Amino acid sequence: MKGPDGIVLHYAYDADLPRKEGVMLHESLGAVVHQNEMYAVARGNARRREAPSFGIPFAARSVIVLVELPADYPVQPEAYREFLRYRTATQAQVRLMDYAGLVSRHIPEWLSRLLADASPDALYLDEVREMMRTMLEQMEVQRRRPPPKPGLPGAQPPAPPAAAKPETPPPAPVLETPPALFLLRDPAELADRELTHRAAAYYAETHQLHINLAYPAVPALAERLLALAPATVESEAATSAAQTISERAMVMRVVRALAYGTAKRDQPKAWREQHLRALLSPESLTLAGDDIETGWPDAEQAMRTALAALPPAPAESEAEAAVPA
Repeated sequence: MKGPDGIVLHYAYDADLPRKEGVMLHESLGAVVHQNEMYAVARGNARRREAPSFGIPFAARSVIVLVELPADYPVQPEAYREFLRYRTATQAQVRLMDYAGLVSRHIPEWLSRLLADASPDALYLDEVREMMRTMLEQMEVQRRRPPPKPGLPGAQPPAPPAAAKPETPPPAPVLETPPALFLLRDPAELADRELTHRAAAYYAETHQLHINLAYPAVPALAERLLALAPATVESEAATSAAQTISERAMVMRVVRALAYGTAKRDQPKAWREQHLRALLSPESLTLAGDDIETGWPDAEQAMRTALAALPPAPAESEAEAAVPA
């Protein structure tokens, strides 16, 4: 796929990756290609951990992405050709992550459909998105995305000093929108994002929020909710209701924390870049996920409402008949 500045983006999908054939291991990877040589190669855990920043929230183990720079692109290899440097004053080293936004914006339709099919969903997600949209509007949170770095595709050179002009009112700010929400349960997907022991991760490059529904706070609240169920309701239905309400409660907690965190971006004097990174980090979102006490009254009420609509437990004679002799 053709990108800006003559860059060509290559996307490939192989559901059988990773696999081993003889002594050769075939696995997903990402790399920058220049003059038919690969640089900044990312594979394995490092590649899968960064995949959401490239717009690949799922199936990262099966996706290959190559960023091919044209021959006249302003880069040059090191003497030993181990990596590239930009031909700028600082001669920064070329990283694959430099092109994350470009890769994300140009994902082909066929790959978008595959990724959508791999994404689990939940009935309460629309409610969660609407809640966060309302919070962002009430706090008038302005939309911001990480700007392209100087010298990279999409980056603009500093504008020359302009002649004095009559003052005009600044354009109305664009308000932030809820991030794309991705719910994770698969241990492999969680491990790829280093979320096995974290509740959530926010990817600013693609404005995505990934939430770990296997995080211990979910079963802890579900067990507490299940204790409210009387013996007169069907046990499997009660277990399912407790699990759903517990998952929804944690998603709500994390989303609220993210909304309040993004609002701090509008206070640059009080909250600098390093503060925001800590505030929106997986560790900070995990603390919000842990707090099952704050939302307990709402979760309890939701469980009691669900219990009133659940089917009754089978009669004792029916339960005995269901047990094979």
